[in-house]
Amino acid sequence: MGFCLLNVSCELEMSDNGKLDGFWLLRTVDTLANERTTDVRELLVSWAFQGRLMQAKQGTRPDEVLFSFEHRGDSLILFNPYFSDREVDDVEVTDANDLHFVGIQKLNERYKVLELSNSTMRLQSGELQLTFKKY
Repeated sequence: MGFCLLNVSCELEMSDNGKLDGFWLLRTVDTLANERTTDVRELLVSWAFQGRLMQAKQGTRPDEVLFSFEHRGDSLILFNPYFSDREVDDVEVTDANDLHFVGIQKLNERYKVLELSNSTMRLQSGELQLTFKKY
């Protein structure tokens, strides 16, 4: 019985997302329509990947958003967003405007992975190009 519990707990701790796993800080947002780049480091928008969940938050704002995600090759898909509320229960996000504070434009967002290294991630959606630094 002890071996079974140990095996399950190890399975829960493991993550196989390669270079994607970890804590990323959003540095710049390029708006593709007008080719304008905005430095957003001071907003402290972070995305953190582990297992099959991605957590997005901004600075000291109390609200954070959890996403399920798929990463295959040069594709990253975020879906099923929920506001995390540890006091009550997670609340489904139903309005994409509620995600803009973390750099996400759609409830189900698809990105092309332009670059993914141990220190830099660049993603491009239909509207934006996001550049992150890993911490």
